[in-house]
Amino acid sequence: MHNNDSQATRAGAPVTPDVAAPRYGRPPLLRIAPSTGLLAGLLLALLGLWGAIVPFVGPYFGYGLGHTGPWYFTLGRLWPDILPGVAVLLGGALLAASRNRAVAWLAAALALAGGIWFVVGLQISRLWTGSGSSAADDVTGVVGHQVAQYMGYFLGLGAVISVLAALTAGRLAVRGVRDERTALAGRAG
Repeated sequence: MHNNDSQATRAGAPVTPDVAAPRYGRPPLLRIAPSTGLLAGLLLALLGLWGAIVPFVGPYFGYGLGHTGPWYFTLGRLWPDILPGVAVLLGGALLAASRNRAVAWLAAALALAGGIWFVVGLQISRLWTGSGSSAADDVTGVVGHQVAQYMGYFLGLGAVISVLAALTAGRLAVRGVRDERTALAGRAG
């Protein structure tokens, strides 16, 4: 006595598994499709790279903070720019490469923490400097240039990163039909 799968295979017709119903219980809950966090991860990595490197290359095109030249390292650049930028860069790279829901969610949370630090870090740094000024170099130029510096270095950059990372973390909290199919395909293979 043969089942329908063996008869279809003998007849030369390919057998396609039913992806709607798992054969052996529930599929792995943590497996995600390769493209689930790819775009958001790449965008976050690029934004993190921008946040970490703009203090060093900004002076080349008139977008520098303070009166220092390009590639000049200070602790004022480390805490509000470089560290959150590296956190977002690492979070984005892990998110783009991850095939595990928990790892991808933690990567999005790391990027979110970096984005939040871009927004609030400059203000919080006023507490540890003792002088009431921020740890970062002062913004210079006319009012429009100062606004562009704050938005591109800290506030706007951090807001975009935070929204993108939070949306990605929310997406990872939900299992969709595509996630089920990916999990089942991984189990069958």
